Amino acid sequence: NIFIADNLTRTWYNSAGNIISVSTDLENVIAGSYYFKASSGACEITSAVYTIKNNDITFKVKTVDIAPASCGKSNGSVKVLAYETQSPIVFSWSDNAGNVVSNTENLIDVSPGTYTLTVSNGNNCTNVAGVFSVGLTELPIINLSKMQQFLSCDGKTVSTSAIEVIGSTGPYIYNWLDANGNNVYQGLNIQGTKPGKYILSITDKFGCSVNTETIDFTQLENKTLQIPNSITPNGDGINDTWKIIGASNYPDAEFYVFNRNGDKIFYSKGYVKDFDGTKNGKTLSVGVYYYMIDLKTDCGKLSGSLTILK
Repeated sequence: NIFIADNLTRTWYNSAGNIISVSTDLENVIAGSYYFKASSGACEITSAVYTIKNNDITFKVKTVDIAPASCGKSNGSVKVLAYETQSPIVFSWSDNAGNVVSNTENLIDVSPGTYTLTVSNGNNCTNVAGVFSVGLTELPIINLSKMQQFLSCDGKTVSTSAIEVIGSTGPYIYNWLDANGNNVYQGLNIQGTKPGKYILSITDKFGCSVNTETIDFTQLENKTLQIPNSITPNGDGINDTWKIIGASNYPDAEFYVFNRNGDKIFYSKGYVKDFDGTKNGKTLSVGVYYYMIDLKTDCGKLSGSLTILK
């Protein structure tokens, strides 16, 4: 504001001598040189020349935090953390097609793509402050092709090995769920859990989850050996041979029967034919014998007594 005596009317001129304004104050003009004249009757005064310069303001984003879209949703974001210069107050985000998608400083809940932030100080100083790309995360893949299932030696619990997760969005949270959605084990490979039908659910760092189909561990129960402790080889068709249920699941196992003196009277690698109480075609005497079964697994060797009755 410039004050002159008696508040005389002013006429503003630019450097070319053109009248720009007849207001008391000169406002909303471009950069340049200006002066005014004020008069009263035959008296006229001319002011000094006033120069208005451009205040060149450029906004540029310095630091951002970009989160990719994940879980197949439009939940990507770009959060502005700092500017290289002063901070703007007006914001406009546009997508690759030029459509305005947001008028807030931070861009949230968007699909993968390229986004441009145009900003202003509210006084027509506007420029592009940055161009940013929002990526897409791929869901992890559960690879069961190499999975192995194991039954404990007592047949009460199951375990797995060699399950793999393919992806780059770890760390992951692993949960094994039963048919009711109850958590029965936490870990990539299930360990020491009773036989059942379970689903492996994996959640990545973005909260995205993927599940396997139901994995049936009840079939492993059939691998538990059921070893009789007596036979009655009398030809009546009942309990005539030593029928070991589950033996076919151990094709590399070795089966032995010994008499009281430790003499081997029966041997089989893989139980392809039941022991029938004979040796070399001759019927063995009634009495107590002893068996030893080497399953060729970490369960070790099984042993016990076998009584031949008539």
